[in-house]
Amino acid sequence: MRDTTRIYAFQFKDKVNCMRREMYTLGIVAPVFFALSVIILGAIKPEYSHIYHTMSELGEIGAVTAQPAAIVFIVSGLMIIGFGYIVQMAVSYTHLTLPTN
Repeated sequence: MRDTTRIYAFQFKDKVNCMRREMYTLGIVAPVFFALSVIILGAIKPEYSHIYHTMSELGEIGAVTAQPAAIVFIVSGLMIIGFGYIVQMAVSYTHLTLPTN
């Protein structure tokens, strides 16, 4: 019978590489999610114009879109933080492994 409870080094490395790829996709997904959310929230809020009003008006107190806008701002911010973290880790790893003269 095969022991499936052990995690070997190559399996862990594959999982880490897969997670990194998923984190890199946040760099593409976050701005698209944010832009689409702002467009949709702007359509929901009465008398809102993307040309004349700021995005922060979507989340102002008392607005119909206040709670969904807060959620969108937090989620997109967390996605950007995750992407920034993985990029910073890749840059610092590259910096550490470069040959010195």
